[in-house]
Amino acid sequence: MKEEVLTSLQIGNEALAEKYLGLPTALGRSTKDSFEYMPTNIKGLVGCWTGKEASCAGREVLLKSQAQAIPTYPMSCFLLPKSACKKMRSTIANY
Repeated sequence: MKEEVLTSLQIGNEALAEKYLGLPTALGRSTKDSFEYMPTNIKGLVGCWTGKEASCAGREVLLKSQAQAIPTYPMSCFLLPKSACKKMRSTIANY
């Protein structure tokens, strides 16, 4: 059935983008590298904040609204590797 549709629509091959809606489209057995962009994004985001201009409560709100929002959608679709979660947690805790 699939072959019939491909030939009738004259589709040569199927091509998936590397990412769709910010998530990787093809995951192999090793998902460690697929989700490495999240700890990197959080580290870059938190690294540019000085933290001197906000109180302790202000920094907590900043972290919850920005840094902890990055992995929300991927975590609802995939089970993230423990190493990526550990890197994100340590970056947030160090701030």
